[in-house]
Amino acid sequence: MTDGKKKPPLDIFRVMEQIDKRNFGFYKTLTDEEKKAFSPLVIMRWISAVKGSREINEYYIQMVNEMINRNLWDPCLSKHPELLYMLLAQCGIGQKVNHEWIKGFSREKKSKLNNFLKQYYPTASNNELDFLVSINSKEQLISMVEESGLQDDEVKVLIKEIKELKK
Repeated sequence: MTDGKKKPPLDIFRVMEQIDKRNFGFYKTLTDEEKKAFSPLVIMRWISAVKGSREINEYYIQMVNEMINRNLWDPCLSKHPELLYMLLAQCGIGQKVNHEWIKGFSREKKSKLNNFLKQYYPTASNNELDFLVSINSKEQLISMVEESGLQDDEVKVLIKEIKELKK
């Protein structure tokens, strides 16, 4: 009996384990279907976050940034997924570690707040607005909304959204 879910063409946890173990030849063992499913960007996001000691976490962040992040968008390098895999494998420490997914910003939850902030920072990108929200405290954001001169019902909606984001 199956649960109705389709099995992914490439097991991300298997790939991460091989990267952790620094298995440089692993990519060659993948099937054509698995190679098509290989996504260096997704793997980079997974591999850079480690549950465990601060030292290992910092090591992975620094290595992924130095080995992959800087060059991932190079048009020449992006045509060579096996080389990208080998660069990822260079980041491993020789043994399996536990990784976690770093969730990105949710656009739906921030849309009203981002729209509000866009009035004050019209040239800012969504990422910059997300960063602005992340570096300001709940109190600072609420103060900005309260002092904006918006109608009371609009202020309440934005304050509720800020409180949800800053839990």
